[in-house]
Amino acid sequence: MPVCLAVHATLHLTSEPSPLQPWSPLRSSDQGVLTCTSTPHDDGAITATCTALRSGTATITTVTTPKLGGPSGPQQFQWQLTITVSG
Repeated sequence: MPVCLAVHATLHLTSEPSPLQPWSPLRSSDQGVLTCTSTPHDDGAITATCTALRSGTATITTVTTPKLGGPSGPQQFQWQLTITVSG
């Protein structure tokens, strides 16, 4: 389900802890529409504040890093959200 924001609005997100596979910083598919600033936590969680800059659509994504002890392994889980900015 998409989320809608007005231009200049902010969205605050917090993941669940993931101590063995920390969440990566959130990335926006279109930084001209939506930018995100992420803060990692010791328990593997990530918090982020995303700011709507102009009308359009962007998808924000985060993934868990490889399991500890296996830095060359594949990413394990991905979470994403599509955001429509209007105004």
